[in-house]
Amino acid sequence: MGKVHVRDFMQIPNEGEFVDANDTMNVAMHRIVMGRHHSMLVTRDKEIVGILRSTDLFNTLYEMLAACQTL
Repeated sequence: MGKVHVRDFMQIPNEGEFVDANDTMNVAMHRIVMGRHHSMLVTRDKEIVGILRSTDLFNTLYEMLAACQTL
């Protein structure tokens, strides 16, 4: 395993695996769900500035829904 490099098994992201930092949560959620991705690369001016995981989106959605609940 010491001679196996990441480049030997990495996947090159396709155009549908990017989301702009200024896109809405709706856009990101749609791309993750419809594209069946676990994460999206976040870009700003064509530069990768972060990664958005599906768990990040679903946790945020859960928190938003929970805040709307009344007892």
